[in-house]
Amino acid sequence: MVAGTYVVELRCGGGLGGGAPARVRLVLGEPGRGAEALADAWAPARMRTAVVADEVRTAVPRFTLRTTVQITEQLPACGVRIATSARADFSGISQAPLRIARVVQEAVVTVGEEGVEAAAATVVVMATGLPREPLRVQKIDFDRPFGIVVLDADGEVPLFTGRQADFPRP
Repeated sequence: MVAGTYVVELRCGGGLGGGAPARVRLVLGEPGRGAEALADAWAPARMRTAVVADEVRTAVPRFTLRTTVQITEQLPACGVRIATSARADFSGISQAPLRIARVVQEAVVTVGEEGVEAAAATVVVMATGLPREPLRVQKIDFDRPFGIVVLDADGEVPLFTGRQADFPRP
């Protein structure tokens, strides 16, 4: 438990390529607490407390969360600056002058009786000519803080996060 938020970790099988498995944590915040409850899923150990109970019973509905995010605007913060500008050099793959015009990531997480499945894909759209201003997209969800977080094997880096307002429809 972290600051009144229940964080339940599900055990996962082997990871990609035989590496360490990911960690899946479900997050249930107090009523009225917003999306900030998701950050409790990767709170440092010193901030976590165990639930004091003889038995813990967890009921989780089947659900699928899918998100598509345009990350072009975040590329400079990741060190990708020249590749999106007119100074880009992709001469190794094309004779035409190319640059990265748009990058989109899609992720899906499904939780069911068989366990948790997660997948992600990234699309890089190339263009010729001068760069255009990237689209400004804002998505806002209003709901009770029910969420899921898939973390790396160390439990430090969130790989997937999401939240569900009510029980999913079949």
